[in-house]
Amino acid sequence: MYAPRLRMGVVTPSTNTTLEVDCHDARPTGVTVHTARIPIQNRKIASDAAYDEHVKAMRAGIGEAVSRVMTCSPDHLIMGVALEAFWGGVAGSRQLQADLEAEAGVPVSIGSNALSQALDTLKVRRISVLTPHMPAGDEQVRGWLEEAGYDICAFQGLKCQSPTLIAEVTVEQMRESIAALNVEHCEAIVQVGTNLQFARLAPAAEQMLGKPVLALNSVMCWQALRHHSINDAMPGLGVLFEHH
Repeated sequence: MYAPRLRMGVVTPSTNTTLEVDCHDARPTGVTVHTARIPIQNRKIASDAAYDEHVKAMRAGIGEAVSRVMTCSPDHLIMGVALEAFWGGVAGSRQLQADLEAEAGVPVSIGSNALSQALDTLKVRRISVLTPHMPAGDEQVRGWLEEAGYDICAFQGLKCQSPTLIAEVTVEQMRESIAALNVEHCEAIVQVGTNLQFARLAPAAEQMLGKPVLALNSVMCWQALRHHSINDAMPGLGVLFEHH
């Protein structure tokens, strides 16, 4: 009765308080969202060593979370660990998606490949990028995007010092970042990181700048819906949701 069109499974770190909300915001009638959490600690990640441990903990828990959420038989899976989706370049992301789809038995959306599909749909190649990550994570994101053929006009990593602090970045801070990233020749601004509360800000920024502003969580939901031919007009979610 609740999900005659689609059940979306979502895997996210236990510290993430944003992705579920954004998925529900992008959920048309007849679609439901079901989440499994990867248990990680809200540790300080200011050093490279601490950041590596944080990434390893997220990576280690993905498989178990996938197995857990698949017990409710979703039709599609969103893998909400953004960094893992960019790790190892384009080949790494393709292998990750293939492995997850083999494990889950349903189509899977991961941030990197969903973002590429969105940018290609909008016919955008020159982008500016905002992340909440430390430099080691930004290196992976930048490397993936450049390898995939996108020109990076500007790049800003917010260097959030713990997983939960990502969700505490203020609207004013994000607006300042958008303004700084809106440089000459930039065709779109892209936000990576599933705990940054950017999705509700992005459509207003699009209206102000007159160019696409893409929030990763919204992009993954868009890809999941379009994969299943769900093309509902979703007012307030930005220009991407106008494309079938």
